[in-house]
Amino acid sequence: MKKLFTLISVFAFAVLLFNVQSVSADCTTIYGGGQSCPPSYNFDINKLVQTPGKGGGTFVDNLSVNDPKYSPKQNVTFKLTVKNTGDKTIPTLTVVDTFPSYLSFVSGAGNYNSSNRTLTFTISNLEAGKSQEFTVVGKLSDENMMPSDQATICLVNYAQVSDNSTQSNDSSQFCVQKQVLGKVFPAPKVVTTPPTGPEMVTLVGLIPAALAGFALRKKFTFRGGEK
Repeated sequence: MKKLFTLISVFAFAVLLFNVQSVSADCTTIYGGGQSCPPSYNFDINKLVQTPGKGGGTFVDNLSVNDPKYSPKQNVTFKLTVKNTGDKTIPTLTVVDTFPSYLSFVSGAGNYNSSNRTLTFTISNLEAGKSQEFTVVGKLSDENMMPSDQATICLVNYAQVSDNSTQSNDSSQFCVQKQVLGKVFPAPKVVTTPPTGPEMVTLVGLIPAALAGFALRKKFTFRGGEK
């Protein structure tokens, strides 16, 4: 009898251990057996910036120092596209668009928080295979508010979409050309703020005036999260 009781105890412990190990971090064990897991959703965000030009140009992923540049006090237009890449309707998604330094909010869906420079809005009941597109507009600061030792400033605008457990990120870089005449700037350098906050600003200097005809090209793309 004692041996039979021991065998039953070992068997029960093995079953319990198997069930515990098979439960994922996002699932909860149901009393009496089984487990309950939240639905898994798949989604993606794509962020584009408009090429500067008369009447507005095409939208692209990034604009490098060798591409057309914006001028101080100009408006910069972005396009955000959020797509449900899964097979289930997603009840709620939260989008956070983070503005870089020297770019202030002009228009866009949701609420803008000037203290942390973020525009936040939600998307409800995004059906499988469907996408929603949003336009966000910002305005560049006056020239005297930008670094005085840089003729060209390249900025990165970040966007993130998330549900309760996963997220997708994308960014767009664009550059600003200041109207500086007769002044020689130091050789190119990149200054990046520590990636501890929601934004990252890239400052790119032009080469000295004697080498102004030489073009530098820099492509920056950041993408993370689960898709």
